[in-house]
Amino acid sequence: MHELIKKILDKQKELEEYLFSHVGTHISFSQEHIHLLVEAGKLPKEVGDWFIQNHTKERFGKSCDNALFRDQLLICLLHHRHLVCHDVSPSSQGSTLFENVNIDEEFGIANCISNSLYHLEELLKNMEITKLYESMYEAKSSIKNAKGEAISLSYSFQSHSDEEAKTLLKDYKSTMMTKGLKVWLAHWLMANKLGRVEYSCHMIEIMKLIADDNREAFFSVKEKEEHWALTKMLEMSKLSRERKIKKRGTSTEIIQWIEQPLVEILGGEREMLKEDKYPTAIVVRVLMPRMDTKGFAPSLYKNTTLSLSPSDLFLAFKLQTRASQKKQDNLEIHVDWDFIFEAGNLQITAASNPRGARAKARKKMDRLQENNVIEKWNEKPIGVCVTPKKKIET
Repeated sequence: MHELIKKILDKQKELEEYLFSHVGTHISFSQEHIHLLVEAGKLPKEVGDWFIQNHTKERFGKSCDNALFRDQLLICLLHHRHLVCHDVSPSSQGSTLFENVNIDEEFGIANCISNSLYHLEELLKNMEITKLYESMYEAKSSIKNAKGEAISLSYSFQSHSDEEAKTLLKDYKSTMMTKGLKVWLAHWLMANKLGRVEYSCHMIEIMKLIADDNREAFFSVKEKEEHWALTKMLEMSKLSRERKIKKRGTSTEIIQWIEQPLVEILGGEREMLKEDKYPTAIVVRVLMPRMDTKGFAPSLYKNTTLSLSPSDLFLAFKLQTRASQKKQDNLEIHVDWDFIFEAGNLQITAASNPRGARAKARKKMDRLQENNVIEKWNEKPIGVCVTPKKKIET
């Protein structure tokens, strides 16, 4: 018993020395944050349960066990302050996701991801379905970029039959180019605002980023359920890139690959009501640790991109990605009408009514200019000339 008490006291001393080194650090947190940390596997469940049961009692922190739990809790909060301080702006924290990006006007996406999704339309078009087992299916496609590197997109889903699987894949292709892409961009915008690729926030904070600025009403249950379904769809969508390299010191070639969900759901919190089919808060990651932002220049996108209608979004995404690939400000982008038709989902219209497709494409380009996504555009004999917005330095 004496040895056990000594170990407890030694452990407590070690914890308190660590805490003493952080004197002056202020962290505001609530029961909701504790739930999120437990759900995300960052905090032992017994420590979380202890806090919920004792935080309002006078004896909080008086016994040896309480002191140990208290110190473990505080250390966890210090280590993971980025998960509980989501309401603190990056400017006050002194951290941003990418350097020299004015987050009031634009946000960045690691170019290893954005350059891959630049080919989203082609990846979706070439998807083929495989039945994995029972009612589980996978749709997958691969292409090679200009460097000869393989890029793949896969989507796992459940279906009762092969015919239903084809219908579900058709819906997925349409959704991923529109509403799904919009939710994905919103998660990256939030990552920029908070200055980290792994973060927690209330789900409605993501929804607000893509809602009408003039909206005054609360989000309905149906809207929350749809948003959550789109978020889970993004998690079931995995992007991978691979390349061939030679093993160091040999002539043997090997293939290296990196794979990650478009949005990785790490945890969350939901109300204890059966009818609720969505969480109130989520913990997510948009870039895997092995795909660190260090060394990756971001592709830049105007915040106003998210105010566009879903049908205009991929065209806006693709033009801004192309502008970032040029690596110089304000260089004009020249594209043909087929580029606009494909990115603007106007291929079917163009096949039957080219004049009507061009009229719709012009309206799309006007909306991009009106929303300050591009500086301006001009029609040319063989296509369109686009002037991107200049990068805004902080």
